[in-house]
Amino acid sequence: MWRSGMVVQRDATVVLTGTCSPQEVVFIKASWGDAAQVTGTPDGRFALELRTDWAAGEGPHEMVVRGSTNEYMLTDVYLGDVWIASGQSNMEMPVGYMHDGYSGVTNWEEELTRASSPLVRVYTVENAVADAPLRNVKGTWSSATPDSIRTFSATAWYFARRVHEDTQVPIGIIAADWGGTPIESWMSAEALHGSGEFVEQVALLQERANDAAAHAAREQRRVDEWRASFDRAELGVKQGWQSGTFDDSSWREVQVPAPLPLQWGTHDGTVWLRRRVTIPAAWAGTPLRIEFSAVDDCDTTWWNGQRVGETMGAGRWNEARRYSVPAEAVQAGEAVLSVRVLDFSGAAGITGKYSDCKLVQTLSGESIPLGGFWRVALGSSNADLPLYPEPQVTSAWTPTALYNAMIAPLAGLRPRGAIWYQGESNRGRATQYAKLFPALVQDWRALFGKELAFYAVQIAPFGYGGDKGETGALREAQRSILALPRTGLVSTLDLGDPRDIHPKNKLEVGERLGRMALVDLYGWQQQMRAGPEPIECVRKLDTVAIRFANATGGLKALKVPLAGFEGRTADGKWWPVEAEILGDEVSLHAALPTPMQAVRYAWGTLDTATFVNQEGVPSCTFEMAVRP
Repeated sequence: MWRSGMVVQRDATVVLTGTCSPQEVVFIKASWGDAAQVTGTPDGRFALELRTDWAAGEGPHEMVVRGSTNEYMLTDVYLGDVWIASGQSNMEMPVGYMHDGYSGVTNWEEELTRASSPLVRVYTVENAVADAPLRNVKGTWSSATPDSIRTFSATAWYFARRVHEDTQVPIGIIAADWGGTPIESWMSAEALHGSGEFVEQVALLQERANDAAAHAAREQRRVDEWRASFDRAELGVKQGWQSGTFDDSSWREVQVPAPLPLQWGTHDGTVWLRRRVTIPAAWAGTPLRIEFSAVDDCDTTWWNGQRVGETMGAGRWNEARRYSVPAEAVQAGEAVLSVRVLDFSGAAGITGKYSDCKLVQTLSGESIPLGGFWRVALGSSNADLPLYPEPQVTSAWTPTALYNAMIAPLAGLRPRGAIWYQGESNRGRATQYAKLFPALVQDWRALFGKELAFYAVQIAPFGYGGDKGETGALREAQRSILALPRTGLVSTLDLGDPRDIHPKNKLEVGERLGRMALVDLYGWQQQMRAGPEPIECVRKLDTVAIRFANATGGLKALKVPLAGFEGRTADGKWWPVEAEILGDEVSLHAALPTPMQAVRYAWGTLDTATFVNQEGVPSCTFEMAVRP
């Protein structure tokens, strides 16, 4: 993370960490005028604090880190403002066309011609997961050029460019994002524990991190217990089909390798395959290896009734199998191979190339083909079998995993702020999100500093199938951070695409985030910081009035009549209501069975903006109670 070409946060106390020899004295000196010295820990770690004085000038600067035996120099370092850009795929989405599903932002080729800013430095944190906080991340600092920006987060780039162009302050923007990930992956164990969410999962992760060997042993016990119960329930084992002496003469023959014929291939459960092989006298008493290019999905393999290999778990249908037969089990003459295939869905069987199915004498490399005709019989259906225990492995969807690997190591940078575009993967868990989102902001402030600014993007309209209000509820949950100081929320009600969950107008998203930062942190007063923000909802005789901030000069309708507003009556039912703009207010009136108790706006998954402020920026989706 600390590399040449970086931007270091100005007017802050940053912390440079690294490795050294045990108790080695480490000295650092920066050309802006600060220096520090520390003795490394017994396990070879050091942490040095440096004060960054903006009065010394933006740079370029140098930093020299010197130990007892070597010296490391960072060059082309600038003092400025550092920002973290995080979230899921809409933050990850790069400016240019990519082969992994991203087709580029609007006018991406033209945009790249403008992607040249020597004092904007970009850094993409390589995707990683961890059970406990790491000390470092992988990535490279680069100046903003067409080559570096093509693959960089579009939202992050447009934000950084806007802030730099209007302030001339060097900007370091760090993209730490991962498509499809939920909010809980980006939070610390302490934050999740404090919120009361995912407590058991977090406790398991911490236990695993503290004692990996004990966790591995526990996982093995789970698999062993499952295997024993599986074999007790499975038809073939109960009838001895794995035995070398079992009579399979009545079984049908099929060709291997190949997906099994339809009547077997559509059977979800176990299918047994057996084959007799003649072992040469010269091979007796020597180790052998059974090779299949793949088995769809899982398998257990026996040699003359002795289990010699097994591959279990989802997603392993295309893995090659390599199973060893011990020398003491190899005798001249006929041997029987029994393969129990476990199929979860679709096709089944030993698949791949004929030449990859073979029995190999491991000493000489000689082989006997195993392709050809095998005997086949149906075993048990999955409904009659115990489920394979899913391995408890850390993924990008594991609570705390991304915080530990991609956020915690950035602590020493003491960034000025963070921008966040996430929420699609938590749609349907709005009540929980309303607890977790402000907890994440407080969590990151505990890590980076309590003054950290935090600006987020409300998820855009998109044609989520079967939506019953989950999208609107999630957008409202995103507003939960607005109760905290130094936060903001950008509306994208006018920027969505009903057919694309990754809308391409990321320029306006970045500009809106940049506007918030410019107004809040840089004293920029030329424009309002955001779209209209509801601040009061009151009853006025036979109408309800919603008053908005960020509405200087009044609101403007995009559609007449003004659509998207609903009122809730005492029975909990929502009704469409008529709305009209009166200056900086929206007035609602309708003949409802009982007085309105609450109002909401743009709740549907495909609802778009119907009003804006004088600068053309829309309001977010919101819900508010009506005050008497």
